[in-house]
Amino acid sequence: DLAPVAPMICTSEVPITTNKPVVTIAVVKGEVRADKYEFMIDVENPRWTYDSASMSWSISTFLNIELQEVADLASVVRGFSIEDPMMAGELVSQVDYALTSRDDHPEQLSHVVVAFALNNRPSANSETVMTVKAPLGFKFASLCQVVTGSSVFGTGQSYVGGYSRFEATATVVECEGSRNTAHITIKPGLFQTKKYAFRLEVFNPSITPEYNRWTISFGGETTVPFLGYRLWQFTEETVSASHAARSTTEEETLNVVTLQFRPSNAIGRGGYLAITAPFGFRMLTACSATLASLDSLGRPAQEIQPLSCLGAPQPTNAAEVFFTDATGTVSALEMYRLDIEVVNPLRIPVDPGVWHLNSYSAVGGGYENLLDIGDVLSFALTEVFHTFQVTYPPYVNPLDNELQLRFRIILRHAVELGDTVKIQGPEGYDFGVVSTLAQLLLEYRACRGYQLTGPDALPMPSCLDNEIRFIFETGGIPLDSMQLLTPLIDFTVLTAYPRRTVVSSANNFHGTHNRGAIVMSSKTVQGQMVTPRLQSLSITRIDTQIAVGSHSRLQLSFSPSQASDSLHITTEAPQGVSQAASLTFGFGLATVAATEDLSPMATVNIRLQSNTSILIEMGLKEAVSYVVTLTNVANPDKPGRALWTLTTYAAPLVRAAPPSEWVQTVNQRDQSEDVVGPPTFSRIVVDPAATTLGSPYFDIDTTELQLAFRVSPVIVSPGQYFILYAPFGYTFVERTFKPGDGFPLVSGVVYVMDPQDTYLGLSAYVVQILTQINVDQTVKLVARVNTPRTPEDIALWETDNPSNWLLVTALDPEGKETTASNDNLFPGFLLQASFGIVVVRPEPNGVMPRKRVTVTVSIAPKTTMQSLVAGGSIHVRITAPLGFDFDLGCLAVTPNPTFESCTGDGRYAATMSGSSSPSSTWRPRRCGPRPRGTGSSPRLRATRSGSCSRSPLAATRSAGP
Repeated sequence: DLAPVAPMICTSEVPITTNKPVVTIAVVKGEVRADKYEFMIDVENPRWTYDSASMSWSISTFLNIELQEVADLASVVRGFSIEDPMMAGELVSQVDYALTSRDDHPEQLSHVVVAFALNNRPSANSETVMTVKAPLGFKFASLCQVVTGSSVFGTGQSYVGGYSRFEATATVVECEGSRNTAHITIKPGLFQTKKYAFRLEVFNPSITPEYNRWTISFGGETTVPFLGYRLWQFTEETVSASHAARSTTEEETLNVVTLQFRPSNAIGRGGYLAITAPFGFRMLTACSATLASLDSLGRPAQEIQPLSCLGAPQPTNAAEVFFTDATGTVSALEMYRLDIEVVNPLRIPVDPGVWHLNSYSAVGGGYENLLDIGDVLSFALTEVFHTFQVTYPPYVNPLDNELQLRFRIILRHAVELGDTVKIQGPEGYDFGVVSTLAQLLLEYRACRGYQLTGPDALPMPSCLDNEIRFIFETGGIPLDSMQLLTPLIDFTVLTAYPRRTVVSSANNFHGTHNRGAIVMSSKTVQGQMVTPRLQSLSITRIDTQIAVGSHSRLQLSFSPSQASDSLHITTEAPQGVSQAASLTFGFGLATVAATEDLSPMATVNIRLQSNTSILIEMGLKEAVSYVVTLTNVANPDKPGRALWTLTTYAAPLVRAAPPSEWVQTVNQRDQSEDVVGPPTFSRIVVDPAATTLGSPYFDIDTTELQLAFRVSPVIVSPGQYFILYAPFGYTFVERTFKPGDGFPLVSGVVYVMDPQDTYLGLSAYVVQILTQINVDQTVKLVARVNTPRTPEDIALWETDNPSNWLLVTALDPEGKETTASNDNLFPGFLLQASFGIVVVRPEPNGVMPRKRVTVTVSIAPKTTMQSLVAGGSIHVRITAPLGFDFDLGCLAVTPNPTFESCTGDGRYAATMSGSSSPSSTWRPRRCGPRPRGTGSSPRLRATRSGSCSRSPLAATRSAGP
């Protein structure tokens, strides 16, 4: 093969001067020395027939083709005839291998059945020579054997498939072979259009030829090149090692050898693979092996199971892998990867040797069951490091993005000037500092957090991805004269937390000591299994439901390290916590929503849901930001912080599979384990029966609030602050707090915080307690408050301003370090509006007893009064003192601009507003400047028309005291 020493370029042209094709093979570099050479050129045959005498080829060589400097004089070679196409030609594949002596194994003597059909009858008067040309690599014996007649398909076997035997007169005179060509002399007697079959002896090549085509020429006709057969051998074989260092008497090197291959034959149930390693390797009696098919990119596609791997009773360099189930079979022509554990030899051989791989159709072996065979040159063994240790930290914070590793190395060879020492970690590790420029991503740079313990001669390393490299440019590390070893090389370095899930066989650290292209020594050690984490993970509450037993909304934000199809969430209590089950969140009623890069995700399905976990099916992309919102999650029944574990999984092969098949270790991708979640606090429960507001009306100042509550399930310790937040619009009155039954002793820290001084913007009463509040102890207190001012629209005001009261205990007076809360669940009080200033004015001389009298009642509502029903009415009830009686029709003046009617019943009168308008509404209006002495509220009058005219209500008194 000249390609390595003299690469060449082939070009072709048809000069217009000669109209004959010229092929030029130019040497790019190197030289072609005087010797015998052979080459193949793809050509297109002429469209007409020619005899060989007229098909001459001229071959010339030049020292310089451009200058036409001749090296050898031209030679003229007689070519081959261009003949008419034959009707048919083929290799017959449907034969009994044993009966026909067919053998498709490499370099074996075989007998192939060949068939052909002529378009024209050959000469009936003379013998004719048939030329059979096999692909390059096949060989015919000088005196080759041809079988015709009744034994072509085996002794006594009949012809099938439309094939015919040679005519009785058409006997084979002789067969002469030369390399891949056989010349067979046949007597006259064959006819046209009949498909004749004969058997021919041939020696197989060592590999299946790249151009695997046969041809037959006979009687002036030639077949179109027809397909040959694929040899029974493994192709595309490679072998690699996870650990290439030799074993020592102190420590055996356990190595996972990876064999990749493409079989020519399928291996079914009952078949097996036989592996033989070079001398010195050892395979255990109960060996470990895995087999998987590979996709077009060389990645494992599907593992073949079940398998059984057996070595010799006394371990040797051979083992067999059996297929024990019909579902676990090997298909022909697919790529496979076999990983098998071996123990490396104690010595480094001069010749690495060869790995042999055979496949058999049935247990017991034997040539009759032999399928494919294959040999592949072994990897080179190296000297082993005396010491190579990688130490992981005992604990890593679940939210840390880096991992510190300690390396300890002792070498058997001195490190000289120009040597390099490299350490390569598993895929997904990254020892280099973060690059600030895109063009530096592929360049070695400083290592993260590198710290040297010794020796001082160790140069500063550089790192790229998962590789650490030391280049000795100014000196080396000599051997200790007594131990003949280098001193201990000891250093630590940080890696980005791994972002790839690797199989156990690939989870290795590989160290090498190189002197130029020579590997002086190496060693591979197993790394700890580190599961990639969800990056930038945070778990927060997004509502105020922080107490035990409440149902809260939580938000999980993260960025996956690896693409996946589902998210599994569980919680648990920290180790050592009693009643651990009480410190877990409940997902039984939870609902889920999610965003991807702030855009809502359409496909988010809950596949598994229980009180302890939830499995969410959602497509997760690598390095994309996600926010998952969980609603209606039950808080734990015990105060404290639960530990959250979030795990992502790839989908199983069948997406409709039950959830148990989703949550499988083989499908696991990222996992953030034992992440401390948001805290849960004790619950404060307000007793509504014992909690009252003296005057539940708007515009009431210094009304008394009586409050009763209990705390569970944990006491409130002394020194904490009890903080009571009033709803919006309320203000506490300073120095009105009074402890009631069960309230602990208080310190001098008792004060009111104005709304602008609290982080909630609400008025608060702060009281520091000196003694504890026991669990489920009823605690009472009294304070005075100013109720909100009357709003213009009560319904709108109530919608915008909840009436809930918030009670908390905290370690700080601002209430930010909460220890217990009622979660703002006490609904508060329904406040009612005031009629403002009500004036009752009798007619002149109307104050006489027992007199029928007309009185004018003036009211000025401070808020809008509107019927709840469109077109409905508003009723006002008036209660007079004892002794007054209203007329049945008690409206004294009609029509009244506001009221349509009045119905009296003793001391009670009920007026009804008109309903002629679309809605009956009284709206508060400001009428002129604020009168003196009316307080902070303006005087308002109610009018149907919206004007400021008075709308007095007139009533008569039929009898009075």
